Amino acid sequence: MEKKSKEKLRVQKFKYYTITAGIIIFFLVFQLISNLTYLLLEQGSTDIKHKNIPVQKYFQEVKALEDNRTTEEKAEYRIFGDEDDAGVLMLCGELNNLNFTYEVSENVTFKEGKTEAIFLNKNNYSQEEQDSIDRYIEEGTHVIWSRLPSAKILQSEWGRKQLGILEDKGKKNYKGIRIISNFLASDLLEFENIEIELEDVSLVQGSKVFAYSLKGYKADETLGKNETLPPLIWRHMMGDSEIFVVNSNLMSTKVAPGICVSILAKIKGSMIYPVINGNCIFFMNYPYTDNFKSEELDKRYSRDAMGVERDLLFPGISNLCSKYNVIPTYYTEDYEAFKQNNNDSTLDYFKKQIVREGTALGKVLNGDCVYFDEQKPDTSIPTALKEWGSSFTFVDAQKERLNIPVVKEQPKLTHTDIITICSAVTSLGFVSTRVNMENVLHPQDDSDDWVKYYDDMNTTTGIVQNMYPYVDPLNVVDATNRILVFRNLQPQITYKTNEDKKSGQIIVEPKSFSGVAYYILRLEVPFKSIEGGTAEQIIDNTYLIEETANKLIIEY
Repeated sequence: MEKKSKEKLRVQKFKYYTITAGIIIFFLVFQLISNLTYLLLEQGSTDIKHKNIPVQKYFQEVKALEDNRTTEEKAEYRIFGDEDDAGVLMLCGELNNLNFTYEVSENVTFKEGKTEAIFLNKNNYSQEEQDSIDRYIEEGTHVIWSRLPSAKILQSEWGRKQLGILEDKGKKNYKGIRIISNFLASDLLEFENIEIELEDVSLVQGSKVFAYSLKGYKADETLGKNETLPPLIWRHMMGDSEIFVVNSNLMSTKVAPGICVSILAKIKGSMIYPVINGNCIFFMNYPYTDNFKSEELDKRYSRDAMGVERDLLFPGISNLCSKYNVIPTYYTEDYEAFKQNNNDSTLDYFKKQIVREGTALGKVLNGDCVYFDEQKPDTSIPTALKEWGSSFTFVDAQKERLNIPVVKEQPKLTHTDIITICSAVTSLGFVSTRVNMENVLHPQDDSDDWVKYYDDMNTTTGIVQNMYPYVDPLNVVDATNRILVFRNLQPQITYKTNEDKKSGQIIVEPKSFSGVAYYILRLEVPFKSIEGGTAEQIIDNTYLIEETANKLIIEY
């Protein structure tokens, strides 16, 4: 009896120790996994596909490309206008991103050899220049009037013929823009609150209108009757040449790249081009360590600065990013404080939350938002946020850093912001928003109140997510990697059209391939098959392509 009791006791002890050991092992494994996850995330990248690209090598190659942004005598495209004009700079930037060769000249001169298209971005044209334009058209070169010429040219017989205008009643102010489906890589777009100055013109028969003012628009009006509305972007034919006209100053704004690539896609019929594929949200002057009290904070939030950050800002931003599956990047003036082990429980909590969210932490330095992974100086490059516009380049050669484009500033979304975002996604496959959190701590009016700020951010993020669900969420490290891949692809693209002119093949062979790359494919006929990647439909006959082999073959 006593022997059985001892045996039972040994079994119980064995079970106890086994369970205890199991719990201890489970705890240690859990801690190990947590720490590994923490360490992996602390490197800043959440994008596994581009995690191991040769960053510094790619950056040097991008720098070389930017340094060689010179015009070429035997160019596919020619831009005529002032080289310092905003419209010319926007066109140069887009053609550069498309890897097309181009030449910029002040005066229009005819060049022998095949020229795909010319961009006319001037006010006045001499008789000699008009003769050169006529010569290009005789050769079948396509013409893009990215700026309307002077009233004198518009009223001349030559000008009206060139632009496809029957009658011009002069400039008028209009409100509202409508862009037909799949001109930009999007559904039909309508912006009721954009005010725009247009020439009040009627067009020659057979013209195709891609965008127009909403003046006179009726809900039951069909696209076939759009010629009666004030046209904004249209096309007509002169022999074998397609003539495109932009009736406004849009080509000197951030909308220009999207319009440019969309016109070129219409000319080519079938077109594929590299994109970044990224959606970023940047928070400037956040998080912070400075705790202070103010009458304004007390009145609005009944908290001091750290209380506002802990109880309102951090939970709100985390909820927003989780809700829309976006990854924030923070830029703080208190970078050193967050990097130090100062045994501050509040800061430690913030640091752990930042890591868990896959967030990168940069610094605000002399007003610039900059990022550099100091833990990996041999495999990281300095980056800075820079407004996307006519002066934007991906490389700041003077400061030896890569520029990350900021498409939109602040949380509030206007119709002008939306059309700018559409342009950025169409041309770069990229959208980004920078929000300055300093305004919340030092509000000037009710628009800076956190409730209003959060509501605006929620609206903006939701609209972007709804319009472009296929664009990947990225932090600044991931965006850096994808931009380097995007600029280094330099693909050789071969278009083969079959005899029926309705089907064909596109072969894409990138010069530099790191394992994954992205393109936008625009067709006029249905897509059939793809080898070396996958295709996700954006809209009818427009696709986001993910390349996973060093050669793409697309059948349509």
